[in-house]
Amino acid sequence: MLRGQAAEMGDEGLVALARKGGNKAFEVLVERYKQKAYRIAFHFTRDREEAKDLSQEAFLRAFTNMKGFDRQSSFYTWFYRILVNLCVDYQRRRKRVAWESINEKADKISETNGMTGAAVEAKIPWWKGVFLSYRS
Repeated sequence: MLRGQAAEMGDEGLVALARKGGNKAFEVLVERYKQKAYRIAFHFTRDREEAKDLSQEAFLRAFTNMKGFDRQSSFYTWFYRILVNLCVDYQRRRKRVAWESINEKADKISETNGMTGAAVEAKIPWWKGVFLSYRS
């Protein structure tokens, strides 16, 4: 099949071809939705490179799981769910890393100064605790 013909097909036809191993059909789906995917990922990350990586990962997962697509929803709805789940996971990981780095910093202060946990907490300004509570 020519790429031009595939571009004129609807998502259902392209999905049917992609499920049979039609890489060109999936390429058309990628071209069709890559800008939307990037914008959604960028909305979550506010980072261009992370948004590119997440949208690329979403397309990769969609491609590898194409045979599992049950066609109860549109391709875009299914793909959107994959992308959003990846973005939410990204945000969770990012929060966890931020909290771990704060704990590591507190541990480092206590190790360096031979302080107890309460003494370390007393050294952290009160407004940082408020800010950290607000962000979570």
